[in-house]
Amino acid sequence: MIQETKKEKCDRRLVGSVWTVRNKDWDFLPACGASGGILFIWDSKKLSKEEVVLGSFSISVKFALEGCGPLWISAVYGPNSPSLRKDFWVELYDICGLTFPLWCVGGDFNVIRRSSEKLGGFRLTSSMRDFDSFISESELLDPPLRNASFTWSNMQESPVCKRLDRFLYSNEWGQLFPQGIQETLIRRTSDHWPIALDTNPFTWGPTPSRFENMWLQHPSFKENFRNWWRGFQGNGWEGHKFMRRLQFVKAKAKEWNKLSFGVLNEKKKSILKDLANLDAIEQDGGLTSELLGQRALRKGELEDLILREEIHWRQKARVKWVKEGDCNSKFFHKVANGRRNRKYIKSMENETGLVLNNAVSITEEILLYFEKLYANPIGESWSIEGLDWSPISEESAISLVAPFTEEEISKAIFQMDRDKAPGPDGFTIAVFQDCWDVIKEDLVRVFAEFHRSGVINQSTNASFIVLLPKKSTTKKISDFRPISLITSLYR
Repeated sequence: MIQETKKEKCDRRLVGSVWTVRNKDWDFLPACGASGGILFIWDSKKLSKEEVVLGSFSISVKFALEGCGPLWISAVYGPNSPSLRKDFWVELYDICGLTFPLWCVGGDFNVIRRSSEKLGGFRLTSSMRDFDSFISESELLDPPLRNASFTWSNMQESPVCKRLDRFLYSNEWGQLFPQGIQETLIRRTSDHWPIALDTNPFTWGPTPSRFENMWLQHPSFKENFRNWWRGFQGNGWEGHKFMRRLQFVKAKAKEWNKLSFGVLNEKKKSILKDLANLDAIEQDGGLTSELLGQRALRKGELEDLILREEIHWRQKARVKWVKEGDCNSKFFHKVANGRRNRKYIKSMENETGLVLNNAVSITEEILLYFEKLYANPIGESWSIEGLDWSPISEESAISLVAPFTEEEISKAIFQMDRDKAPGPDGFTIAVFQDCWDVIKEDLVRVFAEFHRSGVINQSTNASFIVLLPKKSTTKKISDFRPISLITSLYR
């Protein structure tokens, strides 16, 4: 997409000078005098155009994409004149209605959304409020710009920098391309930095399987869990057996999930289709008592499905201040996508300033950094010599070395957060809480064994090391801080 072409006509020669790919197609919105103009080019071997809508400030193209329904992409160039901005927002609202549900809109909006999007800050204007209202009311996602804060500058000695360019997309687009990230490219002659939306960045390997808290809502889950738990046969250390039992149950739960839940979206579509058919029959006056019962049954299934969907996304979002059952699935989904996009590492600079952009080289840089960090001497260590250690009472001393009781363990389990991110075992604490009567005897034996031996087996204290960004724009490994995700038993 090229905005502000300042050209009233476009031919193959102009398009070829911009992009040399052989198989390409394009649409063009002429400039008005010396301002405006949009050129939208795409690879015709990968995207097949079905429809195009030309507006005063935009080009919107409907594409057929293999493996999903039709999707819309809009290229926009927002007017500088405040008097034309209201027409701009009206046009975008209309396009949003036309393109639902799979829509991505990108380009130069010629307005910032927040005061932080201008170097040195900026007072809130009506145009900023209108832009923010458009994004909120259209329920669009505004992914962060990963490697920069601004997309335009006046290129002067006293710079003025703003974020005028961006991509926005619908919640459904975010589900289709969950790893999508947007970033700036190298600026050559323009006062704008080009921006790119990468919908398919490289992958870091398979995602570890995790227990879904929504499974706990199924009426047959707990009984199945009990049977799976008791069906495991194993020998050896209690801690090791407990971890192997969890893995056995997780494998059984994954198989059960395919049969009991399937794909949530597909089940939801099927139920909605059935309800629409029954409503159509009602409109014709042909709804029998039997069909009325079917509709009530399907509505109940839909309510259960929506609740499970909400629990699924709440677990991913890890939002603690909103309750389940408040119809916040879309909110949780947006939060989860935002968390994932902020934490995704696509590129990284090494110590020499070289940009690494593949999983192997980035992994090597991370390992090298922490090997150096923890190998270097840390200077003088702290000493506890000379401290006044007050003796504790005999009663306290006895309690410290007493065996763990079931009551102690239970109290600790039920005080923990149900939705904390799981470690290598994939289990949340919610499973321990809801299935306490099933697991408690085995768990008490694990603690008794630990009390006798003082040893924690390796599988119990395994952990994932996760890098969290310290700031919004991350370039080097030093911009991240490591945390450990430990197993539910070790926690």
